[in-house]
Amino acid sequence: MSPSETCFFKNATISIDSVTHPNLPEFSLGLTLVSIHSADDNEAVYSLLETQISTDIHSRMAWIGLNDTDRDGSFEWIDTSPLDFVYWATNEPNHWQSNEGCVHIYGPPISGAWWTESSVKHWNDYLCTTTMPYICGMAAVPTNQPTPIPTKNPTNFPTPQPTTPNPTPQPTPYLATPCPSAATAAGADYCSSRPSDGHTMELYTAKKSWSDADNFCVSRGLNLVSLHSKDDNDAAYDLLVNNLGLNGDINGHLAWIGLQDKVTENAFEWNDNSNIDYTNWAFGEPYQRNGSEDCVHIYGPPTTSGWWNLSWIKMWSEKDCTEQLYFICALGRGQPSMWPTKEPTTAHPTPQPTPSPTPAPTKYPTKQPTFNPTPYPSSDYPTPEPTLSPTVPPIGLTYRTSSSVSLQIT
Repeated sequence: MSPSETCFFKNATISIDSVTHPNLPEFSLGLTLVSIHSADDNEAVYSLLETQISTDIHSRMAWIGLNDTDRDGSFEWIDTSPLDFVYWATNEPNHWQSNEGCVHIYGPPISGAWWTESSVKHWNDYLCTTTMPYICGMAAVPTNQPTPIPTKNPTNFPTPQPTTPNPTPQPTPYLATPCPSAATAAGADYCSSRPSDGHTMELYTAKKSWSDADNFCVSRGLNLVSLHSKDDNDAAYDLLVNNLGLNGDINGHLAWIGLQDKVTENAFEWNDNSNIDYTNWAFGEPYQRNGSEDCVHIYGPPTTSGWWNLSWIKMWSEKDCTEQLYFICALGRGQPSMWPTKEPTTAHPTPQPTPSPTPAPTKYPTKQPTFNPTPYPSSDYPTPEPTLSPTVPPIGLTYRTSSSVSLQIT
């Protein structure tokens, strides 16, 4: 229902068991216990309850259509609409004394009430046989019976032709990445790439407990997979979707991932020690049932005998660690790849490394340079000592005197 649709508060105090009976007048009108799908819906429902001035504590609450009577912890709307909004009070649902399966909304508290103003408008699971007011609304899914008289004018007209001339006869199946040879040899059924780092995720359909699955992954040099984004989560789910020969086995629709709180309750850790930077819990999860649920799985497609519906697919839930489920292995986040690249990085690497380094450096370096080198090289060895007088003209040269008299030296 939405705030614009009809819903009303019924002040008669009855239990859920009687409200769900199909012979009640509300059901003959196409009504059922209200389902709530947004904050605006919740406000509209609460506005009907906040006007009540009764001094009876239970009259300050009202049943809504949410319950987990079919399976503890798997809440569903009576009208089978999707569970796409919740507004639980703090620490709820808690299934107190394993006896609470139906849900009510809190109205204004009065003296003696166990709830405070902080719980107003929030939801709580409660004993179904308790009598209290209830709120009805139009079912959020179509009624089983159509209207007796068809409308004269349809609200819209179908397209005269299909939008594509030749649609594919079957939907395109998800195609997994071929598994590395080592993964195939280890028994991996399907593989895909983890988008956040490109490492391969490997799905194994030989069901194991969480610890046995983790030990198996470790023996491969891997861990149970850690998921760090919506894309990672979608890729892990796609591995389960690829296994469409699920043959109705409930545990074949679930797969262990590497999250657990085995050491400290509600202190969840990835077993590859990576950061918890993304979660995708199902509604009401994580929820410890019977003190034995410490390991986390991802939901695949629901089965006819499963306790979950389509609104839960891809989401996570706690489960008893000894349950036998499929599991997904992957290299720990941030760890180096255990497999080398298939091809060398250079086209023609050297066939063998150099056997020895280059010989030792020169033992004796050149002598120190002279501080004042000669300006010109001598044509021959220089004289050992400089001459005190200029050199006489060499033999065979002619001096020319100032009187223009030539003197020949012989």
